[in-house]
Amino acid sequence: MDRHNAYIAHRCRKARETGFFNACKKDISYLEISYTFKLFMKK
Repeated sequence: MDRHNAYIAHRCRKARETGFFNACKKDISYLEISYTFKLFMKK
């Protein structure tokens, strides 16, 4: 779980550059879905 939280924190930092910061603060579940989707697409 710590690794996942670190991932979210990393996304939050990236979000400042991409305009997803609001999504980061308001809807962590969206990032979780995005993260899961990206893992799925890699396979």
